[in-house]
Amino acid sequence: MFSKNEFSIAFRYLKSKKKERSLSIIANFSLIGIMLGVAAIIVVMSVMNGFRDELVKRVLGINGHINFYSYNVRNKEDSFMDYRLMKKEISKYLETNSVKNIVDVYSVQPVVSMQVMISKSGRVSGALLKGVDFNELNKEKLITEKLTGMPLEALTNDEIIIGYSLANKLGVNIGDKINITSPIGRVSAFGTMPSVRSFTVGAIFNVGMSEYDSSLIFMPILTAEKFIGKKEFEADFFELYTNNPEQIELLKTEFISKNSNLRILTWKEMNSSLYGALKVERNVMFLILTLIVLVASFNIVSSLVILVKNKSKDIAILKTLGASKQSIVRIFFIAGASLGFMGTVFGVLLGVVISTNLNKIKLLLDKLTGADLFSQEIYFLSTLPSKIIYTDVIFITCTALIISFVATIFPAKKAGKTDPIEALRYE
Repeated sequence: MFSKNEFSIAFRYLKSKKKERSLSIIANFSLIGIMLGVAAIIVVMSVMNGFRDELVKRVLGINGHINFYSYNVRNKEDSFMDYRLMKKEISKYLETNSVKNIVDVYSVQPVVSMQVMISKSGRVSGALLKGVDFNELNKEKLITEKLTGMPLEALTNDEIIIGYSLANKLGVNIGDKINITSPIGRVSAFGTMPSVRSFTVGAIFNVGMSEYDSSLIFMPILTAEKFIGKKEFEADFFELYTNNPEQIELLKTEFISKNSNLRILTWKEMNSSLYGALKVERNVMFLILTLIVLVASFNIVSSLVILVKNKSKDIAILKTLGASKQSIVRIFFIAGASLGFMGTVFGVLLGVVISTNLNKIKLLLDKLTGADLFSQEIYFLSTLPSKIIYTDVIFITCTALIISFVATIFPAKKAGKTDPIEALRYE
């Protein structure tokens, strides 16, 4: 479709000459504009992907990927939910081939939870108490890798795990005792009296999210049941953890299809506001940054319009020698598309390099400015997260190329309509 001569003429028109130096500057600005726009989109999208992954990793490291809040398995002698029977029923579903093909489940654990009040030497704070099986909790790397103190398997029934911020607020260290007050207590002549019990801080975790570090307590489930006033083996809900949480919706659909009485929530539903905000923000930022490429494409239009005007005599001569209108259009399309293509390629390379070395660049800027541009105390992350998703890079590349190519159509058609008689009238 495109001949060798058309490419040769197009590239020659883009070369800098003394009398056409202003044109070359405009062409260079067009290329740089596309390059910076594409690089900016890739860097920002990589940072947002990194933030999303870090936040989701912390949310999923504490809470179940899918939670069972009710189930039709009851103890035969009573009406409470017996988690031994419940776990057997869930395990049956997990053993089916249809479920195995969807997700890889590595932990299923019962949970009892309640809002409690904790105190130490006159300092008081509210907290969420979660009674869990420490053997199952030990499978969560986010907890075990950020744990100080006794290992989980060495903790006794009277030892608990609290968050780093909560420990600082109460002024406690590992080995100290704290008082925990449950709103459900014993009945007396004066009414229901809150239950108070002393526990030892066996370990402290620090997952980097203030929501959990400042308000969460882990306690052995059997101890929690007695303290809260539940029956033995009674659970509030079940937490299920998988190695591929993004496929959790398929698992939910599969469970519901097998038992209509099952009421479950996925991690996306439990964190719908956060998940939705991240998704909307990502899409909006992409649209906003795409405007940079769109604006840069207008530079291509303006540079080609000037090129067509300056080369009107050359166009007339080419047409006189037998060049067709379509050939002239292709020549100027190649000239404009080349700017867009080179700008996009250089932009992709620049964006990937910056995204890959983002933390090194941050450290360099910190030294130059003398300020911490990404404070751990504010963002709860020690490093600037960045994750390059190459499907995003391909999509950004295609979008930039389409915008660049479309921008060349108008000036290229304008060149094709040049009248050789008018162009050579005064020559």
